[in-house]
Amino acid sequence: MFLKHGFLFILILVGLLAISGLVIQAADHIDSPDTDESNLDINDLYVFSRGNNMVFAMTVSPILMPGSETNTAAFNPNGLYQFKLDVEQSDNVDSNDRAFLNAFPYLAQPN
Repeated sequence: MFLKHGFLFILILVGLLAISGLVIQAADHIDSPDTDESNLDINDLYVFSRGNNMVFAMTVSPILMPGSETNTAAFNPNGLYQFKLDVEQSDNVDSNDRAFLNAFPYLAQPN
């Protein structure tokens, strides 16, 4: 009896996992829904507090095809990333911090 119920449980679990793969979606590199330009791709975003400050750290990386030379990578010089914060939870942006890639010319050109 236990084997029959255990097998049925495993069968249902496998079925749910198979169906969830059709429904659940996640963004990966080059999958960003808001940009058609892969050289604006965001890899990671870290937010943490340090004393009285809130620190935002973001990694961005143009996509390189496997086997390609790393000096072919170039950031989009028109890139703009914005951190819009609603500190008061009022549905209004209280802080709008921007990071322009063209502000860092040494990043905009391949080495």
